[in-house]
Amino acid sequence: MTKITRFTKKEIAGIGNKPGLYALFNRNQTMIYVGTSEVLRHRLQSYYQQDDFNAHPTKQELREKIAYFYVEYMPMARARKLESDVKCKPEYNFR
Repeated sequence: MTKITRFTKKEIAGIGNKPGLYALFNRNQTMIYVGTSEVLRHRLQSYYQQDDFNAHPTKQELREKIAYFYVEYMPMARARKLESDVKCKPEYNFR
């Protein structure tokens, strides 16, 4: 996937079970989070899981702002490197 896509369950279902980098955007298409995952589809689906919000209250706040997403499939070592290279840290990246 090489474009910013609406954050819907239908679109997420089309994501592969592959490792890589993902970015989340608000309705103005401003990046609000960037992360990596061994299984991108599962990670993106986790933003819809209600029970996960109890363990991760920030995830609920973030979910309310997500309008679009972007994924790039790649080996985890490369994905982590790119994640750390993001020049302006998005709003919900605390590291």
